[in-house]
Amino acid sequence: MPYGSIYTRKAQTKVHRHGFDMTGSIAANTADYITLLQYTDQAQTPISGTTDQFGQMYVSDGSVVNKYWLDMTISPTSTSKTYDLYIGWISLSMDEILSIPDTDLSLAKDSDNRINPTSHSFSMSAFRLNPKNKHFVKGMKKVTLYSGRPATVSKWLRVPPKIKRGQEGQYWCLFIANATSNTTGTDGTINISVSRVFNEFPLVD
Repeated sequence: MPYGSIYTRKAQTKVHRHGFDMTGSIAANTADYITLLQYTDQAQTPISGTTDQFGQMYVSDGSVVNKYWLDMTISPTSTSKTYDLYIGWISLSMDEILSIPDTDLSLAKDSDNRINPTSHSFSMSAFRLNPKNKHFVKGMKKVTLYSGRPATVSKWLRVPPKIKRGQEGQYWCLFIANATSNTTGTDGTINISVSRVFNEFPLVD
């Protein structure tokens, strides 16, 4: 080693392995959010009996997440209706949350600096009127379910570059709007089952 140089070694940290399941439902003419990844300044708590396994989607400041496993099934509650869904992606970083109030999205920070969503009413015609909605909800596609057949996805996803590293304001989710019409009671409701897995590389243990 040349005289005067300083040798440094990259710090080694344990991988935090996250895995969690959930089920839920979205009523007709309602939009909701399937959260995939979000920052928190709250201390993480591992699953009992482990040191590196976690049952939540939160990551800490400076942590890095590169890939994400998503296994999701969307099932209609009626076999005789046609269901119209609109599905897109939302990814936020830093101060983008400050622009959200000017949209039809319902996202806000809580006491742990997490961004938490709230379901809300949805109309596609009204949603298209505000150009900011399109800016925040990327890649929105229409999915139609017929004769009680479910929609499924099971794949690895690449985390968007701007939210790979944990920081205040980090948020990534699926935006799912149920625009099913001509409903009676709850026959326009969809049921959702989701499994999510990812590895978090923390800045420090």
